[in-house]
Amino acid sequence: MTDPFDPTTLLGEGWCLLVTDMPVDATLELMGVADERDLPDGLGQASTRLANGADDGVLLLAKQVRPGRTLVLELDGLTGWVGMDPDLLAELSAGNGVSCAAFTDPNNVEVLTSFNGEPVTSLNPRSLRRWGAENTDYISALTALTSPDDHLSPTQRTILAIQAATNVRLTPQDVTDPWTGGLVELP
Repeated sequence: MTDPFDPTTLLGEGWCLLVTDMPVDATLELMGVADERDLPDGLGQASTRLANGADDGVLLLAKQVRPGRTLVLELDGLTGWVGMDPDLLAELSAGNGVSCAAFTDPNNVEVLTSFNGEPVTSLNPRSLRRWGAENTDYISALTALTSPDDHLSPTQRTILAIQAATNVRLTPQDVTDPWTGGLVELP
């Protein structure tokens, strides 16, 4: 099996990827997007907002990446990552579903996963240390994909953690334009 791609090479030092089995529209609504629209140049818009220091909200980019699976991308984590909220992940996974989110910034990397609306399982991709709710199927799938002794970077391991939870192996093509999305207003 080929190594997973490293999202940092394409997205830079700060990003959050969330994969869930909810439809795009429902996912964005639960995440707080009030005005969803097509964003054919979503990555460019997100980069411009970051460069200009936009403070009117966080731009969420979403798309269907596999049948029945939605990817949400955030590039602005200055106020925290919307997709890393444990309560949101539990809500996104309610009704026999799954949601898995991973983020990195220059000083941290973490993966949170929720199954069936249950509490979150946390993973440190550097050490593969887990805490929180235990899900034996997830742990078995993760153990089959990676180990502390492999040659992968922590951000490559986030891709494997998402795969272990959702059966979606994200690729570089998955994080390219076009997108659907909108702003989540900050309090």
